[in-house]
Amino acid sequence: MRIFSFILFMIVGSGLAFAQSSDKPLDEFDEYVANAVADWGAPGLAIAVVKDDQVAFAGGFGVLELGRSDIVDADSLFHVGSTTKAFVSMSLGMLVEEGLIGWNDRVIDHLPDFRVADPYVTRELRITDLLDHGSGVMTGDLVWLSGASRAESMKRLAHAEQAFSLRNDWQYNNMMYLVAGELVAAVTGAPFEDFVRTRIFEPLGMSRSVLTEAEWDVQANKSVAHYPHPETGEMTVIEYPHIYEAGGAGLINSSVNDYTHWLRFLLRGGELEGQQLVSTATIDEMWRQHNSMSEPPYPAAQLADSHMFGYGLGWFLQDYRGEKMVMHTGSIFGQAAIVGLLPEHDLGVVVFINGDHVEIRHALMYEVFDRYLGYDEDMDWSTELKAVFDDIAAESKGNTKDDDGQAPEMSLPLASYAGTYEHPYFGEMTISMEDDSLVLRMGTRLEYQMKHSQYDMFVLETEKFWLGGGSVAFESDNRGGLSAANIYGIAFDKVDSADPTKG
Repeated sequence: MRIFSFILFMIVGSGLAFAQSSDKPLDEFDEYVANAVADWGAPGLAIAVVKDDQVAFAGGFGVLELGRSDIVDADSLFHVGSTTKAFVSMSLGMLVEEGLIGWNDRVIDHLPDFRVADPYVTRELRITDLLDHGSGVMTGDLVWLSGASRAESMKRLAHAEQAFSLRNDWQYNNMMYLVAGELVAAVTGAPFEDFVRTRIFEPLGMSRSVLTEAEWDVQANKSVAHYPHPETGEMTVIEYPHIYEAGGAGLINSSVNDYTHWLRFLLRGGELEGQQLVSTATIDEMWRQHNSMSEPPYPAAQLADSHMFGYGLGWFLQDYRGEKMVMHTGSIFGQAAIVGLLPEHDLGVVVFINGDHVEIRHALMYEVFDRYLGYDEDMDWSTELKAVFDDIAAESKGNTKDDDGQAPEMSLPLASYAGTYEHPYFGEMTISMEDDSLVLRMGTRLEYQMKHSQYDMFVLETEKFWLGGGSVAFESDNRGGLSAANIYGIAFDKVDSADPTKG
C-alpha cells in the first residue's frame, strides 16, 4: 500500500484542473476522490463533471503507470472501451438526418454481403437491431480477440447462429457494433474512423481523441493498462489493449477534458456554436428505451434501487432517485470507463481508470449525482459500493478450491489431443506438442499452455493472465479417437489427426 499512500500525498491539487466555482455540491470533492482512489487501489484515474454547460470539475489522480512518477491529469489519454458505442449511434443518426439511411432500414440494404446463419434474421435485421442488443445473434468476441480483421469478422458472421429469436431478448453483442461501424463506412465510402474524426471530434474540438494505433503510438501523456495479478492480487502492468479490430464496438482513446465537449454537446441537445450539428430528435431516439432488461447487469444499479433498466441506442437507461439517467461503461483489459448523464438536470460525469477490477467508477458517478440532487448525506457511495464488491470477490475466492488428490487419468496418450480444430464462426484452433506439453493457439493473438485436469479435460494457462484461462474438454469419436474440443462452451470439430509442431 506504500505506492497508494505516495499517490494520495502527491495528487491532491497537483493533478487537478477544475473550474473554480461557488457550486457547493463539489466542495472537497477532490479530497473525496483522492481517498476513494487510494481505498480502491486504482493506479490512476481521471474524472470530469459538467453542469449547466460548464465544466465544474476536471482532474487527475494517481499515476499513468505504477512504479513511475508521471501523474494523471485531465488531458491524459485512456481507452474508453464501449463508450465508443454512443459515437456509432450518433454517426448513424447523422446519416439518418441526411436521408442516406433510415433507423428501420434493413442492414442488407446497405451491406448487401451481410449474412448470419439464420436466413430470416439476415433478411429482417434492422439498423436499430444492431444498436439495441436485440439481434439474438450469438456473441463473438473470440473472433476479433484472436486477431481477425473486421473484414474477416464480417465473413465469419455468416456462421453465427441465433442465441435467441430476433427481438425476443437482450444480450450484449459487440459484433453487432462492429457491423454498425462497417455500415457507416459502406454508406459514406470512407472508414468509420474518418467519419467520427471529421464529423464529431473535429467540430467539437476533441483534439486529444484518437481512433487508430498509429495515432496512439505518437501520443504523450497516455495511461498504461493494469490488471490484478492472479497470484498476488497486486496491480500489474500489462499490454495496452489494442482492439482496433473490434471497430465500432470500442476503439476510441480519449481524455476526460475531450469528453467534456462530448457531454456538453449531448446535454445541449446537439447544438454547437448556435447551430444544430444533430437534432434533439436524434438524441431523444438514442436515449429512448428500445430494449428492456429483466435486471440490471451492474451491482451498483441494484444498490441504487433502480426500478427500470433498459437499453437505447448505444446507451444504458435507468431511473435514479426518480430521475432519468443515461449511462454507459467501457471495460477492456486493464482499462475502465463510465459516462453518466442526468439530462433533465443538465449534469454529466465521465470517469476513466487505468486499472481492471476497480469498480470505483459507478461510485463516483452516483456520488456526483447525489451531491447535485441533494442526497449527499444519504450514502457514501465509495464505501458502500466497495463493501459490495469486496463481498463479491470474497465469494468468488471461496468458490475456488484446490484439489490435491490424484486426477483421473486421460483416456489417450497426450500427443493424441494435438491437431487442428475448426469452428465455422470462431475459426481455427491448433493444439501442438511442444516440449512434452500441449500448447493451444487461436488466430494471431491467443496462446495457452494446457495442463491436464481430469479425464479428457485440460486447464488453460497463459502468461497473459488478463486474457483469462478456462478449460478445454475433448469429445470422443467412439472409435478410439477425438471428434471435438470444447472451449468456452464452443465445440471445435477436429479436422485432422496430425501432431502439429512448433515452427
